[in-house]
Amino acid sequence: MKRPILALLLCRSLSLSAQDAPNAEVLSYIERFRALAVEEMVRTRVPAAIKLAQGIIETQAGKSGLVTLSNNHFGIKCKSSWTGERVFHDDDEKGECFRKYATAEDSWRDHSDFLRSQPRYAGLFRLDPTDYAAWARGLKEAGYATNPRYSETLIRYIETYRLNEHTLSALARIQGLGVGTVEAAAVPAEPAAEVPGDSGRSTEETGNGTESRSTTAPAGPGYGQVFQVNGTPVVRAEAGTSLLALSERHGLRLSQLLEFNEMSDQSGILDRDRLLYLRRKPRKGAEDWHEADGRETLRDIAASQGVRLESLMEYNLLKESDIIAKGRRIHLRGPAPSDDIPSDRESSPSAAVPAGSGTAIGKREAVPESPSQGNHILHTVQPGETLYGLSRRYGVDQGDIMRLNGLTSTGLRAGAVVRIPSK
Repeated sequence: MKRPILALLLCRSLSLSAQDAPNAEVLSYIERFRALAVEEMVRTRVPAAIKLAQGIIETQAGKSGLVTLSNNHFGIKCKSSWTGERVFHDDDEKGECFRKYATAEDSWRDHSDFLRSQPRYAGLFRLDPTDYAAWARGLKEAGYATNPRYSETLIRYIETYRLNEHTLSALARIQGLGVGTVEAAAVPAEPAAEVPGDSGRSTEETGNGTESRSTTAPAGPGYGQVFQVNGTPVVRAEAGTSLLALSERHGLRLSQLLEFNEMSDQSGILDRDRLLYLRRKPRKGAEDWHEADGRETLRDIAASQGVRLESLMEYNLLKESDIIAKGRRIHLRGPAPSDDIPSDRESSPSAAVPAGSGTAIGKREAVPESPSQGNHILHTVQPGETLYGLSRRYGVDQGDIMRLNGLTSTGLRAGAVVRIPSK
């Protein structure tokens, strides 16, 4: 008798292993919707990991009959409050009514609003958004699905595909954007159940509705916790942290940590709380632009958005020390249009050369005259040297080097001669 039982257990173990192995269709679905999951979490605080896992389950990774017919990624049924298009699909009963959407994005947004607006899900938003297990169990307990293994399935997908990383990315965005509150969608006048359907749903609604309300944004990852911003690993470090100790803890040289974060701090001790990147930041941001709040420096924006400081300087015709007015759009992915460049910079002696002028380090075109031109050092660029490296070597701001040489590009060509402001 023992042999068949052992064989059965072995088969079950193999089945679970195969089920948990990464699947190409699931990976494709995650790649398609991960950015939208992050955006929706920033907007409504529904954890990105939960949305991705639910979408995978409800649509069979985008392949189900319902999603093909209706762009309905979360199996939300019609009920009386739905005034949009609809389709009919067999679920708990034959020919049940489901919401139909023009695009997948409309379905993702409606799902977020649905969870925020239904009273029975209100308790979920008091949970830690990174506690995906509690969220998964809470959804099941609130009646989202009748499948008894629904929460376990959600958790397995989140852990197998590391979906909680997208929740952490959204938390970093929430804090970086300075978002303090989020408005909940208003509850429909009739509190009838409008529950999803593709995996089996409860049709019983509880509660009489809630009013629109605001929720305090999560504080974000704590000190020492590694998360991602713009696809780049970053750690939140506290004032007084030793940069040498932190770099060693993460397998980096101190020089690498300083370079990744465009720092020239010689003391090696942080003077304030900061986000410290553990890899080089991309040249382009996840969003097109960031609206300045009037308190941020360009370096602050580079850190919160995970974009290289030199790129922001180049895109926006700014130098590091410039004061950025509240409401100004700081472009993160390419040169700012002329409408977003204040007109007073055109006549400013320190205005950067307009993008596209062809001026770059190594292309020694006309350098504007300056009173400080006689007080500089001539440096011949060696192979592998960077503008940031020169700024650290000479202890000057790289923006000052660019301004003195009339430059808009941060690239360096070996053999070029550049002027370095002397202290």
